[in-house]
Amino acid sequence: MASDRAEIEQLSLRAVGLKLPMGLRLASLSVEAASVSLLGPPVALEAPEDAAVEAVVTDKDLQDYLNAKGPSGLRDFFVQLTDGSVHVHATARKIIEVRAAAQCHIVVREGRFLDVALDRVDVIGVNARSLVQGFIDGMNPVFDAESLPLPTVIDRVEVGDGRMTIFAHAAPRLRS
Repeated sequence: MASDRAEIEQLSLRAVGLKLPMGLRLASLSVEAASVSLLGPPVALEAPEDAAVEAVVTDKDLQDYLNAKGPSGLRDFFVQLTDGSVHVHATARKIIEVRAAAQCHIVVREGRFLDVALDRVDVIGVNARSLVQGFIDGMNPVFDAESLPLPTVIDRVEVGDGRMTIFAHAAPRLRS
């Protein structure tokens, strides 16, 4: 059967409220590509240049994810994404329950993963860095580009104003 080809000058895709297989919700995912070919059947997209990808995670998205999938021993997460930092407050239970606060930043690893890196931690005024670092190590990576519907490489992340914006590029080759 012969393949049909349609040419698209500019393709814009936008998803709102996309829940990834790992459980993290993206407030939005946008993909922009130029000179796209629509092939079929089966349906496929391809383009000569990488597409621009932008994904947004809000502090509430991250907070809900941590409350649902966070490490055991921590609960009641509260997350703020401000000025390049991720501020996380949670209740930790070892022998007693205590409220913990941590300031972290996001690190892009291998163009694929987003890891949380601990900057500072406070548990009842005591430095409990090793305890919190163990929790963070257990939940990294907090994002894996493999969970997106097309091959994506993360370029950078910006954190602020209640959101984390992931900037990436992708080789647009989608099949139905």
